[in-house]
Amino acid sequence: MAKKKKKIKKKKEKAYYEKELRKDKIVEKNMKKNNMFTNTTFMICIGFLIIMYSRYVVMELSSRLVFIFGLGVMGYGVFNYIKIHKGKIENSKGKKEYSKGNLIIDYIMLLVILAGIIYNAFMLIKGNI
Repeated sequence: MAKKKKKIKKKKEKAYYEKELRKDKIVEKNMKKNNMFTNTTFMICIGFLIIMYSRYVVMELSSRLVFIFGLGVMGYGVFNYIKIHKGKIENSKGKKEYSKGNLIIDYIMLLVILAGIIYNAFMLIKGNI
């Protein structure tokens, strides 16, 4: 009897868009996309909106506190931006093209924000004493 040869079928590789990704990678990507507080532009914009809102608060005490809070949010956004580009935050590799000129500009922005916080804190204390 002649042995029947089995035909070996090769599986076609799935297209790259049909392959299943590991769930770990999907969860990591979703966490990065969903966490808006790591987006520095978002944080700076929210801080700016809080500052604009503080102009409409009637009581001077509350207005100054809201203004200081808005500056703090903006400062957090700039500080987080510096940390990301220096590669100090986990899962970030840092950018090599981040020049010292950009770093100086970011530190000047932080100094201006800090000066605004100090000025408003001084005016808050001076006005309520």
